[in-house]
Amino acid sequence: MNQIICSGALFYSLSTKRFLLLHRTQSKTKNQWGLVGGTNERSESPWEALQREIKEEIGTIKDIK
Repeated sequence: MNQIICSGALFYSLSTKRFLLLHRTQSKTKNQWGLVGGTNERSESPWEALQREIKEEIGTIKDIK
């Protein structure tokens, strides 16, 4: 059996009291709202994959903990 590992994150702004969701426009999940994230590459840890996905989907964010 193949194992698929995914990483995702939900962002919340304390100052605006809003969540960040992405509107997917190009993929199998077209026209759906979702979290930042995706499938991990073989050599990545879940944390490394999440950092890559954040950079790819919304750009760099400082002080992610």
